[in-house]
Amino acid sequence: MSTFIKWFFLFVVCPLVSVAQIQISHPMARLVVQRGADGNGRVYLSGRLTSTVDRVEAQLTPNAAGQGTATGWQTVQVNPTNNIFLGYIMGAGGWYVLTVRTIVNNTVTAQATVQPVGIGEVFVTAGQSNARGLGIGDNDLGTNTDRVNAIDSINHYYPPGNQALVSSGDPSPVPVFKALTATRRVFPMAESSWGWGELGDYIVNRYNVPVAFYVAGWDGSTVDNWASSANGVPTCNRYNCDSGNWPNLQPYTNLKNVMQYYLSVSGVRTVLWHQGRPNMAIYRRVVFLIMRTT
Repeated sequence: MSTFIKWFFLFVVCPLVSVAQIQISHPMARLVVQRGADGNGRVYLSGRLTSTVDRVEAQLTPNAAGQGTATGWQTVQVNPTNNIFLGYIMGAGGWYVLTVRTIVNNTVTAQATVQPVGIGEVFVTAGQSNARGLGIGDNDLGTNTDRVNAIDSINHYYPPGNQALVSSGDPSPVPVFKALTATRRVFPMAESSWGWGELGDYIVNRYNVPVAFYVAGWDGSTVDNWASSANGVPTCNRYNCDSGNWPNLQPYTNLKNVMQYYLSVSGVRTVLWHQGRPNMAIYRRVVFLIMRTT
């Protein structure tokens, strides 16, 4: 069973938005999907209906002036069965209000919205501690644009004594996205906005699209740590291996789970990987080069 189908059934059981005769289960507010080389992206939709309809339609409207390109009504599904709808809508990069409606005999019978929903840039970081960031208050600048997003949760054993929340093969939590303001975390590893809110604002201001970050950097990890754990071999901090192996085949497990449960639905631009101490100016240059050549 594909990851998207798994998410679909999960969201159908636990709908997030309910209006009239439509329950929109996916997408959730502040989800950002990766746009393609042509600048367009696909937003998958799923939900439940309380009655039989001829078709389900959807459209995207910019959340604010200049934040995207409005679409016309697009058909999501014709004659959905079992009071469940599943499909997608296409749009240009932007920050939107998603409206879904049902049609019976060419008459609108119900309508529901989710906002904001983004088509833009999605990044995941990996590598050592500077790909994770430190705690609250350390360069915790956050976003100024309100279009930089993350899941405000963590999945690691810091501070000492805490256990990783999700092990290899276990399902990750249903995502709740929030604006990456100061004091917010970035799933699965960042305890603060670190430099990612700042970098996200740079991307928003340069390209006028929303951004989402996932941060999988792991303190003290080396490329060998990542390669070993990706191949099912437990590994430890090479500078302090007396403390034992990291749990649950970390550090690779966090990256794997992010790719399997979130990026498989949203897409991703690239993995921002490093083993060192780059500053945000270097990250900005790297992101610019990646986006110019893809």
